[in-house]
Amino acid sequence: MPLAAYDGFEPVEISLSAEKKMREVLLPGRYHALVTGTSDSFAGKRIESQVVGLANSVGIPVIAIEDYPGNYRSSDGTRADVVIVDGEFSRGLLLARQPRNPPDLWVCKPARYDALRLRSQQLRERVIKHWRSDSERWVLWAGQPETEDSLETIKRILPSLSSMQGVKLLFRAHPRDAGYLAGEYRNLLGSAEVGYLDVTADTLETCMDYAPRVVLTQFSSVGVEAGFYGIPTVNILYPDVGGRRLSGKKGYNVPPWTSEGGAFVITNAASQDEVLDAAINNEIERDAVAKRFDSYFSSAVITGPALAERIQQYCAGWKKG
Repeated sequence: MPLAAYDGFEPVEISLSAEKKMREVLLPGRYHALVTGTSDSFAGKRIESQVVGLANSVGIPVIAIEDYPGNYRSSDGTRADVVIVDGEFSRGLLLARQPRNPPDLWVCKPARYDALRLRSQQLRERVIKHWRSDSERWVLWAGQPETEDSLETIKRILPSLSSMQGVKLLFRAHPRDAGYLAGEYRNLLGSAEVGYLDVTADTLETCMDYAPRVVLTQFSSVGVEAGFYGIPTVNILYPDVGGRRLSGKKGYNVPPWTSEGGAFVITNAASQDEVLDAAINNEIERDAVAKRFDSYFSSAVITGPALAERIQQYCAGWKKG
């Protein structure tokens, strides 16, 4: 957690089986507030719900930092006192869901990307150097946890990739994709007319060392991380696959930065060849998308220090109240 780098913030790891530890951690007087994320996984949601409920019961404020727009939802009678969102779109989305007695909403560009912001210029220079000197043209697939959706999306996009001369695929399954562990992608990728390399076990930085021209994904946050390397993303959001999943999980059909032109988007098969060609080959359009990405995510601004200070001031005011 980026805030752990600042004075007054202490990271604590808690598992579902450690309710006693949770109660000990949240003893009245030990901490002035609980700062939590908003996980998308079932296990993560359960842990966060239990911890938030305990914080509510002992009377310390809960500050939730939304990990991805649309992730925050109050549940089981628990609630955050403050929710930190990444922009006005996310703020409006939460207010529409919880119009009565909503939490206090703060807008702050995600501090989770500060480490990438600090290195962004260096990372981009390294990627551009690869693009200028390397004849291989990689694209990176970043999958979602749902095997069926990922398989169908790859199946539909592979013919377009196969028709593009010299393009090769870096394949990175999601860590929670059970189908990947069962080998469900092998036949599809093995029979495709495009060279591929499985980089699922590699770190993001190792994947970036290949300097992919673009990240292909439904809506993985890997695409956001790649943006700080200057690598654009194509969100593949067919209405029945990808788009429907995003709408069901988050409450919208296209990520807000994509709606503002900070990523390319494919919503139907008829346009995908054109979109892919622009995303991989059209330098003017690629640069324009990168600039809009930087504007949305405030790529040149480190957000953690101001956020840490605001949280500390809030906690001080809570104690006085």
